[in-house]
Amino acid sequence: VHADTVKMLIDKEIPLEVENLYGGTMLGQALWSVVNEHKEIHADIIEALIVAGAVIEPGTLEWWEQQNVPSGETKARVAEALKNAPTDF
Repeated sequence: VHADTVKMLIDKEIPLEVENLYGGTMLGQALWSVVNEHKEIHADIIEALIVAGAVIEPGTLEWWEQQNVPSGETKARVAEALKNAPTDF
């Protein structure tokens, strides 16, 4: 997941719930990436997707809290974004 690509997709109002080749959404892919291919920019991407209205599947926060993420700051930022996600769009 690349920040510039995600920003472009958000700016062009591409539906965030379009499934990728693996059956996941942009938010799902970003969450997978931060756990499996960690980069600090992933927290920015996840926050942007949530602000843009990405659907957060039930149980995502609980799943996230069980994940081993190399950066405590990234772990905390993503948890905070998931907790504070708007529920009405």
